[in-house]
Amino acid sequence: MGFLGAIAGDLRKILAKYADEINSPVLLPCAGNFTIGSALRSGHYKGKIIGCDVTLYTSALGYYLSNENMEVSIKEGCPDHLRSFIDISTPARFTASVSLMLDLRQVWKNKNFWHERVLQNTKDQFPILMEKTLDKLEKYKNHLNQGNGFKYYAMDAIDFLDSMDKENAIFIAPPTFGSRDYINQEKMLAASICWNSPKFQEISFKDISIYEKITSFKTWMIIMERPLPEIEKLLGNPVAVVHKGRNSITYAYGQVKKKIVTRAYLNSTSPGRIFSGDKKILGNEKISIRIIEKKQSIRMNELFMSSRVDYFLADVALSLALCLDGAIIGKLDYNLTTHPWALPEQGLQVYQRSDLAVPSVEKRLAKLVLLLSQSKEVKSLIDEKLKDDFQYIVTTAFSKNPVSMKYRGVYELHKRIDDKEQNGYRLNYYAKMGLYTLEEAFKLWLKKYHK
Repeated sequence: MGFLGAIAGDLRKILAKYADEINSPVLLPCAGNFTIGSALRSGHYKGKIIGCDVTLYTSALGYYLSNENMEVSIKEGCPDHLRSFIDISTPARFTASVSLMLDLRQVWKNKNFWHERVLQNTKDQFPILMEKTLDKLEKYKNHLNQGNGFKYYAMDAIDFLDSMDKENAIFIAPPTFGSRDYINQEKMLAASICWNSPKFQEISFKDISIYEKITSFKTWMIIMERPLPEIEKLLGNPVAVVHKGRNSITYAYGQVKKKIVTRAYLNSTSPGRIFSGDKKILGNEKISIRIIEKKQSIRMNELFMSSRVDYFLADVALSLALCLDGAIIGKLDYNLTTHPWALPEQGLQVYQRSDLAVPSVEKRLAKLVLLLSQSKEVKSLIDEKLKDDFQYIVTTAFSKNPVSMKYRGVYELHKRIDDKEQNGYRLNYYAKMGLYTLEEAFKLWLKKYHK
């Protein structure tokens, strides 16, 4: 019984360790697959668990787990090829149907031969799949109903929190991409099944107001895959850090006693104040750069770099923060290159390991980071650190397209290499160093790219 709303196994083990700290009912807004509640039960928590959500899948599962009926019917316009997957004869069979149908969310429109084949194979195996799922559901129900039992409401998370006693404990993993993302995952169910779906306010992991509500409770824990600096100001430091892999870290913040870190192959710390993502650049700001420690550079990568990018920085020799009025807009990492490229002109090369711009309403902020990398001030710091006179920056980008729009117009393309593993291109770019002062680079960006 898998679902996008489930949390990873390593994190469930961590959550189980907090069970003995809780002496009040547990609230699970945005409950997803109820894996937080399951983890607490595995840690021998015996109190009441109360969950809420707005999706059809979670509501079907939640009502089944709480021994309540859910009013549903098959839509008149339900696609014929989906009707055989929907069994509303009992709450258990309906919940199993919905769970199994979610595995078809990529093929349910039956657009091509592959879709047709997957749907037919599922139809052929459906009786067996149904029995296996029913068995899992029964065991899950018994697990969650230990102690003082389980209760579910199909309702908006904000309304749910407003209606609850602040003495309760709250555990939540806010939707990473917002409530709407999970609703979109259920388009197939919406096309097939009628139910009394609740009205809801969209929740985003960027909404500070939801965290303010949560932290008003006596005991709370918030699980985040993508922590943000402005949220950390409210929540404080993480109480648990779960390393699921070099590029995958989950943070838990909370009003709890234990502090847990698992498999910490990377140490990180705050780099300082980050330029606000909703702030426009006016042009009168003071531009500056400063050296940051490796663990500060790692922290910026954790916060802002794509999880597809390896942020292991063992060989980085210098990291620089780029600032406007003291707030960081981006950063640069450098190391020596052992294999110089055959550039059109001679000159020592330094490898630019990363050139990161923080998320911003300024859509071309990455161009400013690149222009600043060519400044006299950046060159001076590199020369001082690496004890030589460097002339060129070289770097590599990976793209599905034959050119990178980020580097285009600022750096020169040196070589384009087919990357069959990534189904794209490895693009080698270079740029001359020391072309401008910081102020000149800023003014050039304002004139050429600032809209």
